[in-house]
Parts: sequence; C-alpha cells; structure tokens
Amino acid sequence: MAQSVTATPQRLAETREQGIPRREGSPYPRASLGGVVLAIGAVLLTGCAQRVAANYASLFDQAGRTLAQRQYVQELNNIARFLVEPEALPQYIRLHRGTIEARPEPKWSLGTDTYVSDTTRMAIVWEISLVIDPGDLERMRLLFQWVTKYIGLEEFERRWDEVKDRPEFGTDGKPLFGSNGRPLMGAAPRPISEDSTRNWYTTDPTEAAAGLDQGEYRAVKVWVKDLRGAALFALAVQRAAQYQTPPAPPTPCR
Repeated sequence: MAQSVTATPQRLAETREQGIPRREGSPYPRASLGGVVLAIGAVLLTGCAQRVAANYASLFDQAGRTLAQRQYVQELNNIARFLVEPEALPQYIRLHRGTIEARPEPKWSLGTDTYVSDTTRMAIVWEISLVIDPGDLERMRLLFQWVTKYIGLEEFERRWDEVKDRPEFGTDGKPLFGSNGRPLMGAAPRPISEDSTRNWYTTDPTEAAAGLDQGEYRAVKVWVKDLRGAALFALAVQRAAQYQTPPAPPTPCR
C-alpha cells in the first residue's frame, strides 16, 4: 500500500531547494535588491552631474571664444560703412547679458518598439538691444565720421555740443523727472580729445593684428592694427551712447 506524505511548508521548501547548490561559508555577503538599486542610482546621478558640468564648461568656452573673436567687429563694420557712406547712420547692438537655458528635447524612435525619450538641450541665450535713440545715434555718427577722417576734431567738438544733452535714467531703467514734470537732462562728456588716435585700424590685411575678425561693408574690409587704439575707441563709442542695463527677465513658470 502506498504511503501518503503530508506536504508541510518545511517539506515544500526542502523540495524546491534540492536542485540549488548551497554555498556554505561563502565569504561574499549577499546584497539586497534595494542596495543594488541605490548603488546604480548613485552612479547614474554622478554621471549626470559630470555631463552637466561638462556642458556648462563647454558653453562658457564657446561664449569666451565668441566674445574674444568678435571683439571690435561692430566698430570695424561701422568704419567700413562710413568709409563708403560718410553721411550714414551707425548700426550698433548692445550686449546686456547671457543666460544658460536648459530645455527638454524629445526624441522619437520607431521600430519594433515605439518610445519617446527626453533629453536636455543646453544653450546660451544672449540678451541684446539695438541702439535706436536719435541722440545716441547722432553722437555715435560723429565719432565714426571723426575716426574715418571725414571731419576734424574742431568740427566734432562743435557738433557734439549741439547734441550732448541726453535724458537721465534711474537704476530701474526709467527716465527721471524734475519737480516741474520735465525729464532731467545731463550733458554727455566728450569721449575723445586731442590725444585720441584714429590710426588704429587698417584696410591692409598684412598690417592686421592676429586673432581678431575683420569688419566689412560692401567691398571694403577693415582690420585692427593697434589694439590699444581699438580699445580706446570702443570705450568712446560706449560713452557716446548712454547705457542702461535692463531689468532681469522674469523667471518662467515651470
């Protein structure tokens, strides 16, 4: 007669483990699933942080190279323009600030499986504005007419005194008004003097300083020859057009 065996929980556990070799006295501790997940997560987060830091460093390097290579280009472009059209108006862009933005960029993949994965795209966004104030444009126009030898210093000073008054602005970028309700005006100081030089640029590429981009207008090309003279003239242009730093843009809603 066949004997019946009661299937107790202990016997079931022994039966399931018969085909599994036992590792008695193993020197390696067993890692729990939670510990493995935490370890993998830490590695992934470290790699992510390293990629973000590398992206930031790359963006800063690109911004530095852009600013260094494009330095004085606006002045050179306007000089080339005034060599061709001495009665023209200058074109000048102010660079206020640069911010790094990170935006999600979805990627689609179609195949045996269809899925969407999100990656982050990082870029530097420059905040700029075009000089459009008539007084600023007229003062800058006089500077470019002087540096291209279309007018002399005496005529420059006489015409500068006619357009030197400009409105005063507060720290918030808004114009200031007096007690009579009229805007407050201030005289812009002359940005050049008898000691100022205008022989710092050249139309001969063999005389150009190394490492700087050229300016051009139509068929005329202009290069920097003397860096000190270029820097002084760039500062004079900045003083001719009143500079107001715009308020920081509001933080977008997430």
